[in-house]
Amino acid sequence: MPCYADNVMRWLSFIPGKTTLVLLFKAAKRRVTEQTDDVAELQNARIVSATEELNQIADDVRDARATSERTLSTVRGPETGGDLPGK
Repeated sequence: MPCYADNVMRWLSFIPGKTTLVLLFKAAKRRVTEQTDDVAELQNARIVSATEELNQIADDVRDARATSERTLSTVRGPETGGDLPGK
């Protein structure tokens, strides 16, 4: 995780918690959306790679949510309100 000290990029020796990472992601997303008018200034190859990365992130978020929902439904039991099998 990069951080800046004395105008030099350094790497943190730890990965921040999930809440901090989500806040950093949302801040980066906001910066991108605020600057969309300037995208045309980028080279074509950079636009392509950025688009591919954004699409991959969207897929990862979708897949993580689906995995999380499957895990919760397994833990909670059937949606009919029943308990876990065998209980």
